[in-house]
Amino acid sequence: MHDQKFQRTRQLFNPILSPFDLPSIDESLYFPKVKESDNDSIILYTNLLNSLYRKNTQLNPSNFEGFTLNELVTKVISIIRNMMCSQSEFQAFRIKEILQVGSFKNGTMRSGKNVADILILVDRIPSLMLIQEMSVRIHALLNDMQSIQIVPKCEYLSIEMTQKGFDIYNDSARVSVLIGTYPQNVDKILDEKLRIAVKHNIAAIHHSKFLEENSNPFAKILSRVLKFIVERNVKLSAINPWMVDALACYSIFSNYLNQPLSLNQAFLRAFQLLSAGIFTISFGVPDPCKNFQLSINQHLLATEEMDIIEAAQAILNKILAGKVDEVLELNE
Repeated sequence: MHDQKFQRTRQLFNPILSPFDLPSIDESLYFPKVKESDNDSIILYTNLLNSLYRKNTQLNPSNFEGFTLNELVTKVISIIRNMMCSQSEFQAFRIKEILQVGSFKNGTMRSGKNVADILILVDRIPSLMLIQEMSVRIHALLNDMQSIQIVPKCEYLSIEMTQKGFDIYNDSARVSVLIGTYPQNVDKILDEKLRIAVKHNIAAIHHSKFLEENSNPFAKILSRVLKFIVERNVKLSAINPWMVDALACYSIFSNYLNQPLSLNQAFLRAFQLLSAGIFTISFGVPDPCKNFQLSINQHLLATEEMDIIEAAQAILNKILAGKVDEVLELNE
């Protein structure tokens, strides 16, 4: 069963056209080694693996963060489910499904990013005014639920409208409620900003489903660490979370050996691919959530592609020079 899952994941990530990438070919056939790996290479890979595990420990959310976020998610979902049973307040649409998406669902949430995404799937698109009314109603029901408890001031809930829906949050946790609809309804949305937001929300469903079926613990660690690096480097800012998740899975699963790579090998490979231009218009990884018709990097500008290559090459040079702790900011 594991081999079948691996083969499926590997086939999904066959690139449109790959840059130079050793793990994708039989290295011993095309590039035979003239000598065995020396101690320096072994030390480099060992230190890299240890540093990645240390960084993952730092990035893992604390028990308190996980508990407070899970508690808020449970409350919000409970209230929305009750609203599904009584739709009289919102005659313009009906709530059909409640789905969890995003990093909290995928197991890649980071400490300090205590946010969970919940997607409400409706049978048609409500107006922005109705979305706001829904948010106010959910907020009121949450406050009613907390009114029977002694709640610290830091746990008082606030509400904030966003382009994709609305957020409910306190000092410890935040739940982003996203609004989605069935694909056949999307083109009927007149508001362009709302239409784009709904498309992104629907895409999040497919992304979460893909990662649930095709990811593994190493891919989740790699994704978490890569997102940290991307967030800290301005020239990598064009790489969105889905591109990071896809790159992590590709780096681990898509290789000649038909075996998942280790965490340190996959981390090094990810920056080798970025340095070689995997996210340029000449290459690319087909988006498995778009029937492989588009690459996950098709939206990038030429200047953004060059920035990514430049930043990745600088990071790769530091890693190969043994300065991985500097890249991961472990010494700060």
